[in-house]
Amino acid sequence: MEKHEKKKLCRGCRDDFYNHQGSNIALGGECWMLDKAKPVERTMVGVWQNPPYSWRPQQTLSCHHPQGSVWINRDDVRIRERSEAVP
Repeated sequence: MEKHEKKKLCRGCRDDFYNHQGSNIALGGECWMLDKAKPVERTMVGVWQNPPYSWRPQQTLSCHHPQGSVWINRDDVRIRERSEAVP
């Protein structure tokens, strides 16, 4: 995956502001985790939610840190399979 494609997945991450500092390295220039980030499939869960969680996978980066939410893997916790009838 190219860097510009990875940066699209950075949206919503609390460290994404480093990607918007231009080419000035003193101001950041680019998130330092971007080079090693890998695309993964996870479900976003609010920190206020209790398990079991519905499995609604989204593609994100392995380093993505949203504010007020966490990403969980399928094997991390109890996950309820999403019903086809639920939108």
